[in-house]
Amino acid sequence: IGVDRARPMLRACAARLQRLSTARRARAVLLQGDFRALPLVEERFPLILCPFNAFMHLYERTDVERCLAEVRRLLRPGGMFALDVLNPDVTWLGRDPLKRWARTRFRHPETGEAIIYSTSHLYDAARQVAFIRIFYDPGDPAAATKAGGQGVQNVHRGRSRLVNLAHRQFFPAELSALLHYNGFEVTRRLGGFDGEAFDHSSVEQVICARVR
Repeated sequence: IGVDRARPMLRACAARLQRLSTARRARAVLLQGDFRALPLVEERFPLILCPFNAFMHLYERTDVERCLAEVRRLLRPGGMFALDVLNPDVTWLGRDPLKRWARTRFRHPETGEAIIYSTSHLYDAARQVAFIRIFYDPGDPAAATKAGGQGVQNVHRGRSRLVNLAHRQFFPAELSALLHYNGFEVTRRLGGFDGEAFDHSSVEQVICARVR
């Protein structure tokens, strides 16, 4: 069972399910919903996943508590909750918000168009939320200048595209406390999906937790 709030994500998942066998497709269920109020009543699960930094879209403590309450409600006794978030990088968070960073050239995977990727961000330390702007500009500098830069919705035909993203930052001890005081026991914390140990240099926090 997969749940997502965004219809485009559900459509993309449904398209990928078409690659599976008929028997496997029959086992898959997609639902639109908010993970602070999951559209499930009687189901109970041995494993619930919140992957790919989705937990970082819980911006307030009340959001976190509502989500964790739903996970506890739906887990079977002894069930596992697995999630991942980035490990906050204070150097990165403190970068100049007026500059663009991570400038990278790549080709669009479908059209083959040359594109330049870059980011800027403003970190609200009081809320622990990084407000990120992701720029996709044409790989041809002349076309990028002609396009006028930010805010244009389409990267095709020499135009730029701007994507806004907000990520709540969860520091390691803080995340452990949030899980503990919402009834979970962290059984494993890794520094990545390859199983490496978590330490101060880890980019990611991969967490496995059981209901206490």
